Amino acid sequence: MKYRTETDINILRWTVVNQTAVAVLVAKVPITASSRRTRRLMEEDSITLSFTLAEPVELRVGDYIIDELFGKFRIREKVMPQYQKSTGGYDYTVRFDSFYWQWEKYIFMLTALPKNQSESARYRKETSWMLTAALDQHALEVVRNVNMLTAELSLVSSTIKACVRIHGTAKKAKEVRFLAYDGVRICSALTQMANEYECEWWVTVERPDTSTDIKPEGDWADRDRDRDYIIIHFGKCEGTDEPLPLRLGYNVEEMNINRNSSEYADRLYVMGGTKNMPESYRKRALLNVTWKNLPNTQPILLQDDNRIIQPTMLGRGTEGTAGVTLQKVSTATETYKITVVYEGTFSGGKKVNWSPVSAQIGIELPEGFGTFAYSVDAELELIQSDGEGETKTTLASHTYSDQYTEGAGASGRTFYPGNTLAQGTKDDINLGTYTLRLTQTLTYTLFITPTVLDTYTHASGTFEVTKAGQSRTRSIAIYNIDKGEWNEYAATYNPTFADASLPESHYFQIDELRPPGENTDDVLNAFAQALFSGGGGSAECELRGVNPINIPFSWYVTEDQDPSCVTSIGERRLMLPEETGGYIPEDSEVRGRLAAYAGDRTEMVVINEEIYPRCYLKVTSVQTKEREYKEELSDGSYNVWTQTVYVIKAENINGNPFPFDRSYVRSGDKLQAVFISEIDEEKAYEEQELPWTIHDGYLLAGMTFDVSWEGGSLQTYTLISNEDYGAKLPNDILHPTVGDTFVLTGWDVKAMESLGLIEAAESQLLAFGTEYLQAMEEDQFTFECTMMSDWAWMLFGGDGTGLKALLADEEVDKALLSSDGKTLFGRDRKAYGSLPMYESGNAPLHEVNGKQIYCVNDTYFHLPEPGARVAVYHDALKGTKETRIIGYEYKLDIPYDTPHITVGETEAYSRLKQLEKKITKK
Repeated sequence: MKYRTETDINILRWTVVNQTAVAVLVAKVPITASSRRTRRLMEEDSITLSFTLAEPVELRVGDYIIDELFGKFRIREKVMPQYQKSTGGYDYTVRFDSFYWQWEKYIFMLTALPKNQSESARYRKETSWMLTAALDQHALEVVRNVNMLTAELSLVSSTIKACVRIHGTAKKAKEVRFLAYDGVRICSALTQMANEYECEWWVTVERPDTSTDIKPEGDWADRDRDRDYIIIHFGKCEGTDEPLPLRLGYNVEEMNINRNSSEYADRLYVMGGTKNMPESYRKRALLNVTWKNLPNTQPILLQDDNRIIQPTMLGRGTEGTAGVTLQKVSTATETYKITVVYEGTFSGGKKVNWSPVSAQIGIELPEGFGTFAYSVDAELELIQSDGEGETKTTLASHTYSDQYTEGAGASGRTFYPGNTLAQGTKDDINLGTYTLRLTQTLTYTLFITPTVLDTYTHASGTFEVTKAGQSRTRSIAIYNIDKGEWNEYAATYNPTFADASLPESHYFQIDELRPPGENTDDVLNAFAQALFSGGGGSAECELRGVNPINIPFSWYVTEDQDPSCVTSIGERRLMLPEETGGYIPEDSEVRGRLAAYAGDRTEMVVINEEIYPRCYLKVTSVQTKEREYKEELSDGSYNVWTQTVYVIKAENINGNPFPFDRSYVRSGDKLQAVFISEIDEEKAYEEQELPWTIHDGYLLAGMTFDVSWEGGSLQTYTLISNEDYGAKLPNDILHPTVGDTFVLTGWDVKAMESLGLIEAAESQLLAFGTEYLQAMEEDQFTFECTMMSDWAWMLFGGDGTGLKALLADEEVDKALLSSDGKTLFGRDRKAYGSLPMYESGNAPLHEVNGKQIYCVNDTYFHLPEPGARVAVYHDALKGTKETRIIGYEYKLDIPYDTPHITVGETEAYSRLKQLEKKITKK
């Protein structure tokens, strides 16, 4: 083959001669068959020359070549030759890096600007520093470093400056993240930023987009549009053209499939985090119970001398009902609006029922009004006050719009717009004093304010409050020895039944053996015989529906606990739903194979610390307060200071109550707030579907703060400032805002068992594990493709009928997908085969610097760069895999001679890698 093997390339060096910088020749070396042009996204952009010299020559860092096809490249690392005893020569393998990989020689430093100085006076200052900011601010520090180095060292040209372009595919770019840079080099810092923001970086030199690109020197000037800039890109490096097909035996000479992960499994045991996990998780609160058939009694009595139940452990029963009447408390009249408020109060309630509520506002309109268009709204609220403010829950609402036309006489100017609210029920009200408030608002467009007729302005409806009564259990489960199962019954704690031989707290009444009044002695005896080992025997009883906060931990045991030995579980972690058996079910193919031979199964444990029971809370208000703190010093004196603290109020984002209490904080744990911004991407729990839109710009996203719970029904929390993120936060720049979302950690979620947080987290863990198993199968491969030498000819077609033109032909496209091996992109293989192009006699000549070289055309030497989309066809795949080029390697002497390209995903966009970032493998 003839091409550049007969061409030498000059290695040059800048030096000073007579006070003038000139380029001098260091060595003239041949381009050999081992010389390569290589590029891998975020990893390498270089030319490697391999040659042998009779005498050694000193090559220094900074020496460079100017390749006629690929441009200027410099030596970045110290070069030493290898002496060959057999020949007496010196073998060199020298890597020359592109201009931007030269940045990896320099430390990424924090830049400083002296006071009252222009941007040109900025200098590189700190080597170990931290920054809490969005991606653009992190990247602009790179730009400042590059601009100073470019001007100082002429890496490209002293006139070319850098800027930043953040693409829409960098979806997390607006999030504020904390990054620490400790002696890291510039390109490594770019990779650190890309990994943190789950995107990629790459560099181009081109005209800037002044509408979106960012530079540190201020606004863009008109002249900047006509200048080249070094543009540092963040996002996903991916083209938009039609994907180029790659198929083994057609245009790919060799295709190796590499697994991106060294681990593989077809059964996953998946566990979640330890945060908020109750000690009673997957355990039962069991009592050793004894059947006692006392004379003249109907209830079944249960006792456990070692586990005496206290009334405070139990829920509350009911004790009759009481009515509540709404009274009119205010009428407010203003232009275009009339508001009437009705209220009624109650205390000690457990549940509220209301029949349909009717509300009317009587009005009289002025004579000659014509048509009166109006809208009337009514809202019924349940309100609790704790002295600082009100906690409101909307029970019902109604809106009605219409218009009224003037009739004859005075009566034709009087009418009664109103609303009817549907009946309903509000359960599980906490003990306290409440107000029922009905607010009715009439809005209209008539300029003259109507007269409110108080006689006709009223509300009617029946409100019945069920009063809270004595303490009781919600249910008791008793183990049936014969059936080997637990049977659940309603049971009432019975403190009024007395037996001098036993404490009151031992007695319970089973409520639901038969309908009330039918529990005869015979029935009770038969019940005891069925559940226990005969009359007077003993068994186990489980308390259910009892607040676990009030039950001693020693009462909780597992069903499979072995009394013959002492075992311990190191950590209490979230687990998959019990019905899964603790692992992700395999697909049907795997199940069939395992049924034939279970030894084929490969197991793996995957732990995702970020999935744990949680309740998403939304910030509803933010206040700042000055608080005094003091610290006792060793000499007995105190250091006193005042600090601004941020106090936030929050509510459950799904509108349900979140009645947190200080007693829920687990012993030895800190109550903390973790601010988040990706609820939609984190597969928010089904019962927590978001009724509101997540906005950009969560200033504290990803940050964790200790919190002090302020108490009361308003759910107020004070953020304890820290310096974990490079500065004392929160501050006047980075602070919570209304609409921010956070979760609380460090508390026992079983304290609010009705929210179903554990069950929801288990479902989320199952979804994660299923996705992870699928990703292991589908998205962990890269394809190393050695292309046929005529691929470039087929791509761009020296005769004008290249692949892009062929793909427009539907029949040719079908031929491409065929597997008969007789056609190559719709052409007979004999015509093109995979011979070097110039040997076919069809390849035109091309001149570079007066030398004739063989190639297709100018475009050939710009074969698809990283990011070009491809469609991979391989018999090992279930179908076609669309992906992109992430790297290539060309032979420098004959670039079209079996070029090598790497196809797949980088870590930032690998589905499996994204999942692996969220877990710790065990």
